Amino acid sequence: MMVKILKFFRDQIVYLLIDLVIFLFAFLFIFIGYNPNNTDRRNAIYLAIGTSLIAAGIVGIFEFWKELSKNKMLGKINNVILEGGLE
Repeated sequence: MMVKILKFFRDQIVYLLIDLVIFLFAFLFIFIGYNPNNTDRRNAIYLAIGTSLIAAGIVGIFEFWKELSKNKMLGKINNVILEGGLE
């Protein structure tokens, strides 16, 4: 079972890296948004962009988790069918 999960991660590595980059940009925008040298409006814009990117990253992780769960479920269904003698 663990091998299938690792293969799934290997197949989805580009997706995971893009999600990681989104999170890094989000924290960069939030960090810039707390700069006291910027105007309040500029800080608010940076914070809004950063929090939106964090939300997008969280949604991406949930989509990835959904795909992983779907693959696990299909594997379990296939095992039940094969053990039942159906083809």
